Amino acid sequence: MSVMEYANKFMELSRFAPELVSTEQSRMNHFERGLHLKYQDRLATQRFTSYQDMVDIAVNVERVVLLREAQNVGDKRKNDNQNHGGAKRPNQGNHNYRRDQGYNDRAARSVWCAKCGKRNHNESECRA
Repeated sequence: MSVMEYANKFMELSRFAPELVSTEQSRMNHFERGLHLKYQDRLATQRFTSYQDMVDIAVNVERVVLLREAQNVGDKRKNDNQNHGGAKRPNQGNHNYRRDQGYNDRAARSVWCAKCGKRNHNESECRA
């Protein structure tokens, strides 16, 4: 279940137990406890101004985590296809420098902050 699906279900079910979500803080606490652990870990260090703020950031965290997981799967596939049967090619020097440099530039531009959900920086550089 995605974070947005969970948030919708959470609000739907909270009608039946309004005493559990009577304050903004209790609503945020219960919402966070129901999230997948990999998202809870990233939200635990942050302060939220509202329940909606928490939901918005949780959605961004989910997006970043899923992108990283997809990238890791792609990287594993690349590594699995390397060095199967056959001699290892000798080092060809620096002939791939420009291609590698371009890859690094693209990778740097596609960094998303899991803390605030914005582009071009990561959690350790975040000012939010």
